[in-house]
Amino acid sequence: YYSFKGGVIMDPFAGSGTTGVEAYESGRRFVLFEISKNYIDLLTNNIRNSMQQKYKDVLLINVESSIVLEQNFLEFEE
Repeated sequence: YYSFKGGVIMDPFAGSGTTGVEAYESGRRFVLFEISKNYIDLLTNNIRNSMQQKYKDVLLINVESSIVLEQNFLEFEE
């Protein structure tokens, strides 16, 4: 598939973050999803090394916290 510079690349199974690194290096933005803590640590390091100073522009969201909040909300409704 083709994408334009400045476009957004999404990888729902980020793994080591290679897609994010390549997206950044080719002038694209990226959204990565990963559920494995080991891979999250690996991809975070890979992206930090690739982006260096611009890493401060990366937003990391801990999905585990969202799941816990959702479960608590469902329990509260019952």
